[in-house]
Amino acid sequence: MPIIVIILITLIILCFPFLYFYKKSKMSPWIIFLGYIICATPMLYFYIDDVIQQYEDANIGLGLAIFSTWFLTVCMYITMFIYFLLRRKKK
Repeated sequence: MPIIVIILITLIILCFPFLYFYKKSKMSPWIIFLGYIICATPMLYFYIDDVIQQYEDANIGLGLAIFSTWFLTVCMYITMFIYFLLRRKKK
């Protein structure tokens, strides 16, 4: 599978918690968008670096960027779940 497909799937999956917060909270949309950009930045930076500099060996930086973005994605899903439970309990 090409790396661009993996990156697009990762960024789309990362987008869902932010869309949930946008829909359910009273936070400013700009703050939510800024949070998404901050979480997606490692992936985008290292992908651009990989395109510019073609390494012949294993690209550890790109792998770490994918893992860090997935870690941030899991953190956002956990936060979304806790937020959902607190709102459910409040009702």
